[in-house]
Amino acid sequence: MLTVESRLSVLTVLLVAPAFTGCNLTSGLMHSRSTGTTPDSIHDLQAGEDLAVIVDATPGVVLVDFYADWCGPCRQQAKVLHEIQESSTGDPPRIIKVDIDRHQELAEEYSVKSLPTLVVLDDGKLRHRMTGFTDRDEIQSILEPAGGN
Repeated sequence: MLTVESRLSVLTVLLVAPAFTGCNLTSGLMHSRSTGTTPDSIHDLQAGEDLAVIVDATPGVVLVDFYADWCGPCRQQAKVLHEIQESSTGDPPRIIKVDIDRHQELAEEYSVKSLPTLVVLDDGKLRHRMTGFTDRDEIQSILEPAGGN
């Protein structure tokens, strides 16, 4: 039987190890081009890119996913977003992933206090905000009235 200290050590390794090993599950999932999703439907915001310019250039719905590589629920959320893209009929919503560790100013601008945070913009205007892990059905129900999916 594990002692309390042993359990805490195991838990610490499980929670902290991905951050130190460079584990980035979202990269492998979100950048696969063999999946049939449109090439730019999921975009990982890079250093120097301007989120506002991308949003302004995208007609209709944009879902912004504020995440961090070390965040377990964020990795689960990435899988759900990938599933939404895969199952989308017609034009899937544009998803922009924003790593809060690389884009702290955007996290502040959008008042991101918890992860993951999803923000739905419709023609550049805030339509809806979801904090914490959000399941596929809830995301899709929010995107549908906004004109996505």
